[in-house]
Amino acid sequence: MASQRPQGENIFETGHALIIGTGTDVTGRYSPKYQSTINDAEWLAEVLKNPSLCAYPVRNVTLLLRENTTRQRIVEELEIIRKRISAMDGDERKHTVVVFFSGHGVSDGGKTYLLPFGFKYGDMLATHAIDGDLLYEKLRAIEADRVLLLLNSCYSGGVMPHLDTPAATPLTPRQMKKLLEGNGFAYLSASQASQKAETGHLPRPFSKRYSPFTLGLARGFSGKDKEENDDFLKVSHLIESCIAYVSSKTKDKQIPSFDYSGDNFVVGHYRAGASNGILLLGDDIEFDIDVDNEESEDVFRNYPPAPTIHIQGDGNIYNRQGPTIGGNANGANFG
Repeated sequence: MASQRPQGENIFETGHALIIGTGTDVTGRYSPKYQSTINDAEWLAEVLKNPSLCAYPVRNVTLLLRENTTRQRIVEELEIIRKRISAMDGDERKHTVVVFFSGHGVSDGGKTYLLPFGFKYGDMLATHAIDGDLLYEKLRAIEADRVLLLLNSCYSGGVMPHLDTPAATPLTPRQMKKLLEGNGFAYLSASQASQKAETGHLPRPFSKRYSPFTLGLARGFSGKDKEENDDFLKVSHLIESCIAYVSSKTKDKQIPSFDYSGDNFVVGHYRAGASNGILLLGDDIEFDIDVDNEESEDVFRNYPPAPTIHIQGDGNIYNRQGPTIGGNANGANFG
C-alpha cells in the first residue's frame, strides 16, 4: 500500500478512528486461534490511514491490540477523541468518528455484549463487558457530526438498540442537532443478532486469516465498485459494498446488520483507481470459511431473536448479491 495521494491534496483532516482488535477467547485471554481479530484491526487501520484511500490523519487513528483492549482503555480512548473534537469547538468543519471492534461477542439474557481483553468468566457482564448502552453513552458524548460504529463479532447485530427505540436515553437539543441535522449516526455489524461471524483462511499468497466482514469494509472504504467519480466516500456505499461482499463470500450464512439515522454522510476520501493492485482488495479472493466461536455456546446459551433490519436517513441502499433486504429510509427505496 505504498501509493500516495497527489501532493497538495488534503487528507481527511476531520476523520478520527479508534480501531480495536482483542485477539482473545471468551475468557478474555489472548489466543493465537483468534489472531484474525488482530489482523482485521491492523488491516482496517492501514486502509483508513492510507493517503491514497481514506486518507485519515495518522495522528487521529488509534489502534488498540491484545492487552491494550481492556474495557477501561477503550473508554479512555473514546474520551481522548471527545476532548480532541471538543478542543476544536470553533471549527465549523464536520468531524467523522469511526469506531471498529473485532473480538468476541456473547448473548446473555436477551442482550449482546462485546468481550474486552481481561474479561473473566464469572465477571458481571454489565460492568466488565461492553454493551450497547455504554457505547451509545460514550459515542454521543463525543458530539461529533458523524459517527460510524463497526462491530465484528458473533451476534453483533444485537449489541446496539435501534436508533428509534423509545427506551433509548433522550439526547440533549445540542446532541440531537449534532447527530441528526445534516449529519448522521450509523452502525454496521458483522452479523444478525442470531448469527455467528465467520473468519476465513485465504488462499496463497496470503498466510493470515481475515474476516469477510473486514475485507468487505476495506473494499467499501477504498471505493471498490463505486460508480460516482467524486472525491468522497458515503456511508451508503460502505454499507452496500460490505453487505454484498459478506453475503456472497459466506453464501448468505452471515448477513451484516445495520442501523442508520441522518444524512448519507461522508466517511472518507476517495480517489478512482487507488485500490487497484492491492491484493486484499481484489475481486478473486476466496475463503475457506470456518467459525471461531464454538466455545462461547458452552458458556452463554441464551440467544435473542434476529432483529428486523431498520434504517433511517437519505440515500439508497442496495444489496446486489444475496438475500433481499427491505425497508424504508425516509422515502428512499432500497431492496
